[in-house]
Amino acid sequence: MKTRFVPVCLFASLLALGPATALAQSYQSVANDISDLILIHRYPEAQARLNALQRQYPAATDLQFQELVLLFTWIDDYGIADSLNREFRNQVDAVVTSANRDLARNPNDARALFYKGSALAYRALYRSYVEGIGRNIGSLLTDASSGMAELEKARAADPTFADPLIAIGKYKHWKSKKLPWPFATAQEGRDGIRMLEQAVRMGVLSDGGAEQTLAWIYMSERRYDDAIALVQPYVAKYPTSRFFLEIVARAYQEKGDYVRAGALFGRIMNGLSPDERARPFVVMKYERWIAKLRLQQGRRDEACEIARRLRSLNYAGVHRDWLDRKMEEVHRIEREACR
Repeated sequence: MKTRFVPVCLFASLLALGPATALAQSYQSVANDISDLILIHRYPEAQARLNALQRQYPAATDLQFQELVLLFTWIDDYGIADSLNREFRNQVDAVVTSANRDLARNPNDARALFYKGSALAYRALYRSYVEGIGRNIGSLLTDASSGMAELEKARAADPTFADPLIAIGKYKHWKSKKLPWPFATAQEGRDGIRMLEQAVRMGVLSDGGAEQTLAWIYMSERRYDDAIALVQPYVAKYPTSRFFLEIVARAYQEKGDYVRAGALFGRIMNGLSPDERARPFVVMKYERWIAKLRLQQGRRDEACEIARRLRSLNYAGVHRDWLDRKMEEVHRIEREACR
């Protein structure tokens, strides 16, 4: 199984703000509410709440970073190829500029180093999705290596701050799977898993970020029971979050427990909002696994029907690379089920 790159946690503690500076309790409470809205896919509402908070705290680097997380997650979840992409690219620069301002006051500000490194890592991830790894690998690796360097500085500045371990560990594992020797080694992949497991033990600020990232890696290593156990508490805490439900559904599917997998995929589809149901990309992301499930159950006609319907949908306004990667599974199912 391929490693899944999940924007919601891939390069770090995306969904929580650190307790940076002496922020008011109300500030932190609203910021946490925004994080929860992102986790349950309510992006316009999250943006409205975030914009209101930014008007009160225009110089807050953590809010700049949270906007970056929101934009990337929104783009990735919906496969959007519109003005949000320009906003995302501009927001990377805004986070780096704001973090540099903080670092001019205190070069050892662990959270400023974290925000700067994570912003560069997000841009690398975005480039790998939109431009493809092979098309612009120089810029991609420059951003990734620069981001990791800043995150390593954050670890050195505050060894108790675990969030950088998520990004660094994920990057090490990604390198071990995607880049040939001598650019990466199998040992780096093992080191990456250990760093993520350490982040989980240390109790990072991001709510479920380390667990979600590590769970997808466990999936790629065929450690399905470990993946389920890791995210099950977050399925209970965020019952409408597809980010956690998909992991458990896919794990049961790979284990051959098609009844549980089917029930969970049904729960995902029933939880889509009217707007999401009108987005072919969102529907296809999950129904392709339902088509595969029908094929695994020997229900070839149903699998064929789903695959052909998904292939016929209008995916205008969706990033082509995002779409092509996910449509590969649809084409494979169609070839097998419809023959």
